[in-house]
Parts: sequence; C-alpha cells; structure tokens
Amino acid sequence: MRGKQKSLARMLVLMLSGLTTPTGALHAQEPAAPAGANPPAPADVTPAAPTTPPESPAPAPGEAQPTLDRILEDLSKIDPALLSERLAATQAQIAKLREENEALKAKIAANEAEAQKLGIHALLLEALLKVRGVAPAPPPPAPGQAMAPAQGAVAAAEAMTPPPVAGSPVASPAANPPATAPAMTTTDAAPAPNYQDHVYPIFSESCLGCHNPDKAKGGLVLDSFASMMQGGGSGAVIAPGSPDQSRLFRLVAHLEAPEMPPMRSKLSDDKIEVLRRWITAGAHADAASAQRAADAAASATPMTEAPSASAAPIDQESGPMPAASLADFAVKPIASV
Repeated sequence: MRGKQKSLARMLVLMLSGLTTPTGALHAQEPAAPAGANPPAPADVTPAAPTTPPESPAPAPGEAQPTLDRILEDLSKIDPALLSERLAATQAQIAKLREENEALKAKIAANEAEAQKLGIHALLLEALLKVRGVAPAPPPPAPGQAMAPAQGAVAAAEAMTPPPVAGSPVASPAANPPATAPAMTTTDAAPAPNYQDHVYPIFSESCLGCHNPDKAKGGLVLDSFASMMQGGGSGAVIAPGSPDQSRLFRLVAHLEAPEMPPMRSKLSDDKIEVLRRWITAGAHADAASAQRAADAAASATPMTEAPSASAAPIDQESGPMPAASLADFAVKPIASV
C-alpha cells in the first residue's frame, strides 16, 4: 500500500511541478528534531509520564518516510482554484484540437468524393479518345513526383507535331511501298491481358488478403474491376495506358513506397510484366471489352484510298488555259444615240 502511495505522489509531483515549489523549499525553515528527543508537548497540556513507545518496524533500505509525508502535505496546500484553471485550459485545448481534426476529416472526405467523380469522367473521356484513335494525354504526376525530363520532351514534341496533310508522301504510303515486310498487326499479336483472365488471379493470390470488402485496407478493394477502378483513400490507382502514372503498378513494382505486398516478397517479374502490359493496353475488364476497343481502334485508323480528283495531277494533254486580257472583261460604255 505504501508503494502505491509513493508512486501516486511521484506522478502528481511531475504533473504539477509548475504549480508548486520544490519540496525542500517549503520546509527549508523547519528545524530538524534531534535524534532520540521527544516531541515538544502543547503549551496547555500537562506532559504525561514518560512511557516506553511501542516499537515500529524499521523502514526498508532507501525508503524516506518523511519525504513521502512532506510530498503529500505539499500537494494538499495547492490552491484548488489554480488546479481548476489549469484543468479548464487543458480541456479547452483538447476540444480545440478535436474540432480541427473533425474539420480536416470533413474536408478530406469532400475532396475524395469529388476526386472519385472526376476520375469516372476522366475514364469516360479517355475511352472516347481511344475509340476515335487518339491517344489520351498522360495524367499529371502525383504530388511530390515530377515527370521525367525525357518523357516530358517526347510528350511536348508529339503535341507540337502537325497532322500529315492528305496527298503528302507521309499520308499516302501506297505511293512509296516499304522495302521491308509490314509490321505485325494487332490481330496477329498476342492478345492483351485483361482483368478477369490475367490480373484477378494475381490479386487473388497476393492482394485480396488485405484489399477485400471486409478489410478494405487503405479504402482499396481489388475483388472486382469496378471497385478497383474506384480507387482508394488516396484516389485512383490505375491510369489506363500509363503504368508509370498508375500508383498500384508503382507500389507492386517497388518504384514507390509503401512497397506492396507488405511483409512479403516482391511479385515475380512475369506477374509485374502482366500488370504493365494490361495497363498499357488500356486496363480492360475482360476479353470482350479488350476486343471491342481493338476493333474500334482498327476502324478508326484511316484506310489508304485512291487519289481523289482534287489530288489528281493536271492533264497535260488538255493544253494550257487560253490567255485573256483585262480588256476583254472591261465594261464598255454605251454609245450615245
């Protein structure tokens, strides 16, 4: 029991060190009683006959019984108004911090909701551009992550390059047939990965332990294509067509912290390559959607046609245009009668 009192007293002294003076200061003027002397009796009380005091157990080594009593006495002398004032100030500071936290949480939630809506709009716009055969511009880099200089230079050069003019050698490849064999078309190449057949098995093996509907670590759920495209607490994690701008790919490829999956070995190079090819191809949900996108891109590609009448050369056999002078077109005055 005595040990608990000492611990409580020591804790109170540390907490209230700014409210009271050191223990020794309050008792600096108290004279120490000589060893073995009896305490003085009150003035109005007749001293009793000396008797042998009962023996008390000796204090344990290192235990200072008078010090504990003095600490308790000092604490009892602290003004309650001062304690109440300090308590009120501390509680007000706690309430203010909690109020600021709630305001920040509300702001974060509003920003996240708006970002998710804009992310859906961005996906629709990118799909429309791809259907028309136009490569969408890469999204801006995440905060704290700058675009590589070479990548920015290539993007700027592509944006400044004008489209080929109809009838020019670039726009009419049939006029200058290539000497080498044509490149392999999309239909001849290996099919691009899709979420259902290629990506979901990777997630099921390495990611769904944390990113499932029950846990949803970081607000991200990967058990369906729709929930994955909604992103997590930090926003969208997939940027179709751009693995370097897709945060999910950067995390599993250990290009950005925190590295995923946590406390486990990195995904194999083959699996990371599947994710990279899937995002590069447009991050399609299944084989059907990937085929529709490929067909739309193929139909949007301009076909080589025969030169039109406007682009045909002038027939030299028809002869030059007849010359005419300006006098033939001048208005002649009417002769007077």
